[in-house]
Amino acid sequence: MRQWIQHAPAALFLLAAAPALAAAPTITNFSPTLGPIGSTVVITGAAFTGATSVTFGGVGSHYTVNSATKITASLPATATGPIAVTTAGGTAASTAKFNVTPGAQASPVSMHPQGNVTVTASGMDAYTAIDVYFDLTDEVLAVSNGSGIASVTFRLPANAAPGAHSITFDERSTHKAAQTPITVDTDWLQAGFAYNSAGFNVFEGALDRTTVSTLDVIWAKTNGGAGNHTPLVEQNGIIFSGDVYGVVRAYAATTGTLVWTANPGGWLAQRTPVIYGGNIYFLNATNIFAYKVNCGTNGATCKPFWTQTLANYPNGGGGLSLSNGVLYATSSNGEIYPVNPTTGALGTPFYADSNAYGGITSPVAFSADGSFAYAADGDTILAAYSGGGFSSYQNTYGVSGVAFGGHLGFFESGDGVLHELNGREWAATLANGSYCYSTPAVGYGTVFAGDCNAVYAYTAETERFFGRTTGWGPYPVS
Repeated sequence: MRQWIQHAPAALFLLAAAPALAAAPTITNFSPTLGPIGSTVVITGAAFTGATSVTFGGVGSHYTVNSATKITASLPATATGPIAVTTAGGTAASTAKFNVTPGAQASPVSMHPQGNVTVTASGMDAYTAIDVYFDLTDEVLAVSNGSGIASVTFRLPANAAPGAHSITFDERSTHKAAQTPITVDTDWLQAGFAYNSAGFNVFEGALDRTTVSTLDVIWAKTNGGAGNHTPLVEQNGIIFSGDVYGVVRAYAATTGTLVWTANPGGWLAQRTPVIYGGNIYFLNATNIFAYKVNCGTNGATCKPFWTQTLANYPNGGGGLSLSNGVLYATSSNGEIYPVNPTTGALGTPFYADSNAYGGITSPVAFSADGSFAYAADGDTILAAYSGGGFSSYQNTYGVSGVAFGGHLGFFESGDGVLHELNGREWAATLANGSYCYSTPAVGYGTVFAGDCNAVYAYTAETERFFGRTTGWGPYPVS
């Protein structure tokens, strides 16, 4: 008898371990237990790693997870309430409430006269009228919501002096108050102040003919030991310049203390820098260098975060300018390059003359509508059209850069003449102008031009006769 025995193959099983559940966070303490908007609060507990939310009274805050047991958070505009921390393991809420006391914040914390500022107060009474003061002047009325938060935007006064000021919330019914500091400061981000190179600060409220004669020297520094430095630019109380040795320096505006320095090399002098988006850009004969405005402190040496080569022309260009968020670099081969300020990538030159008129010696100035770009090459004004092509005006004595005021452009020539650019409909002879020509300044319908001895002011709109050799004036202003 034959016996069949069937052996079943052994079954193989692969067991996968289930993922461990994230531990739920816990809050054991926070300090301080009360404070105004913007206060820094340290939260202690457990399982904070990977926290996705920190709230005060249900309102999200800015925070940093320092460790699994510690979080540092900034108190937002909120009402009194518990603190909550959310992670993948769940949400923990404090048993105690954080008590919001009256306080205020301004955004931004620095602004020029006539600029808009948003101010927010928390810890106020609910649904109440609150007067908002700039220094001692009642500027606007705010109303708090049901959580005691009041927020309002208003324009700083035109006559606000540079320096430290305060904004105060004052409840009409109880006079509960909150205050925050603000700095009045007008940044000078490029030569000529703005894209039109007008050289005129429209927010100036401190200097006039009666005050300039009383100016005193606060500090002075030897900036590399040689002349012909770049025009100064300024932001947030820091002044920047470059010198003939290719050294960049950043100084504290109020004290002259060296904040940071850099050494891109080459001839930086007379080539205008630009500040934009928290960065500062310098140009030498061949390259553009981009630095962070706050790249260093205490005299530290900074390095550029990008460098872009234009062309290997030893005479360099006239500098940088900015319009509508785009950098424009002029070069010694007569080309004007659009430059991406974030990456340094070059766009196609919208104007090129194959160096027919020589290297460009001024930054680009743009007309009010942006359709024309003007630059100088030493003895020729070059007008580049956005649609292509160019025209020129030549003066063998030399020409300055162009400044625009509204739809009118102006420049000086080395034979001592101030010119109106648009059709050259009028000209004014400067008393001692030979070979002392600089880019004019234009503002409030007035053109300011300098010769070798004085500064003169002309009415921009009234000189409408072609070929006129005298201005409406001039009358000296200094």
